[in-house]
Amino acid sequence: MNIKKTVLYLSIFLSITVNAQWKGEIPENFVDAERWEKLLDKLIDNKMYYSAMAASQRILTLFTELSIKEKAYKSIITITDEGYPFQVRNLYISGDIDPKMGFNIINNYNFYKGYVNEKKGLHKWAEHYFSKVDKERFHKYLFYQAINLYQENKLYDSLQILKKILRLDLGVEHTAFIKKTARTMARIYFELGDFQVALDIYMNFLLKTNPIKDTDWLETAWTLYHLKYYNRALGMLYNLESKTFSEVVYLEKFILRALIYRELCQTELMNGLADSFMKKFGYIVDGLKVGKDINSFDGISGLLSEQNKDYFQYSYLYKKLSEEETQIKRKMEENLDFSIDSELFDYLISTEKNFLQENAKMFEEASKRETVKYLVLLYENLRFLKYDVVLEKFNPNTVFMEKEEANLNPEKDKKGVFSFYWPQQKGIFWSDERKFYKTWLNDQCRSE
Repeated sequence: MNIKKTVLYLSIFLSITVNAQWKGEIPENFVDAERWEKLLDKLIDNKMYYSAMAASQRILTLFTELSIKEKAYKSIITITDEGYPFQVRNLYISGDIDPKMGFNIINNYNFYKGYVNEKKGLHKWAEHYFSKVDKERFHKYLFYQAINLYQENKLYDSLQILKKILRLDLGVEHTAFIKKTARTMARIYFELGDFQVALDIYMNFLLKTNPIKDTDWLETAWTLYHLKYYNRALGMLYNLESKTFSEVVYLEKFILRALIYRELCQTELMNGLADSFMKKFGYIVDGLKVGKDINSFDGISGLLSEQNKDYFQYSYLYKKLSEEETQIKRKMEENLDFSIDSELFDYLISTEKNFLQENAKMFEEASKRETVKYLVLLYENLRFLKYDVVLEKFNPNTVFMEKEEANLNPEKDKKGVFSFYWPQQKGIFWSDERKFYKTWLNDQCRSE
């Protein structure tokens, strides 16, 4: 290990140690717990959830009063239930309170305390906290059981618990969790090969409730692909690309498009897909060939993949905090009745953004290296798939089969879904009444 890496790892270790033991060396004018509590209430009331999460974490670190710590946990639970996109369980490691604020807070706190102790191998402590949870009615504990069964490949048993969760009387404040439960059910049905049921969950629930999670478009597209509804699958990918999800680029969409074009023997569109990939990422592929520095490639942070989750999280939170900071300042300028402790808010945001920026830097180089490696492998796969599509077009097992006729009868089919298509230019997308995008591509694998 070279000196530079040794120093980096040492600094990471020291920063983690310091953060774990830090009790609150902040300016004297920010040590008033009441100011933090009022700021937290204001942020929650205005749905500034990323700033409120940062304030809640800071309160847990800075103060020992049980009342304000319980208030912080209440806010964390509220934000989590609203659909906070990252794990919060580590925030419960240092918690040491006996919550009194109702069914939801008591069960959430004890569940997460039990969960983190279970993950640490402290099974006695885990059972101590789990014993305080309503195991029959608390939805997160039931979901925890379902996921454990899912991981053990007991898919049918997991489904039964997920169905039990959906039968609970959960209010609108748990919408994000209900969608998470339904999404898990859809994924299990997908793994069981019951693609039609999975599709029903996506189409009749997940894609009809706002806000739509961007990956639901992608998962629906995969489900449609396995049902051989290739045109509808392409339409779902276009939904993913055309909606307001510009901060994330899902590389998986290139793989699915390529598989569909191979199924349909669409050589022209496969060539176009490879060209579009190079138009978007060719500067990286070509740059590596001539030995360019990996840090010279812009736009990598927006590529979400398994290779850069840590870096993506810190970058994403930094961006969200910046957006909320702008919104708060705009409110203060435009609304004379809007008031907030601007001095404390500025301190919170500036220090939190600095923390996120420093943590992002620790993962940046490794993240970029792995993401670029994945891009190059994807490019090579697409390049060879071009030839694979041409070979499939002349496959004697399909080329002499009769062409399927498009269903132009607007009557309902056996599934109760209209299957009506009208002539469109090849590869052109159009939008239906719900703004779902569709396309119609002919199967080129059959003789013409």
